[in-house]
Amino acid sequence: MDNSSAKLLMDRIESAEAQLFQIENQTIGHEHQSGDISVKVNQAEINQSAIRLRLQIARMRVMLVKMKLAEGK
Repeated sequence: MDNSSAKLLMDRIESAEAQLFQIENQTIGHEHQSGDISVKVNQAEINQSAIRLRLQIARMRVMLVKMKLAEGK
């Protein structure tokens, strides 16, 4: 495994995790608002973004593990 590739992938994972943290903080802020339908729609969009980002992070972690395993062969 190329160290620069692994470093780049780890940086991308770290960046995505920081984004996820920001999204989750938005979610906490919206929980205190009224039950207005527009707030619920916005909350659903935030949740969907968080789910997509978690999936992306998981895929990058799998890719990183595969790269490390390939290096060990």
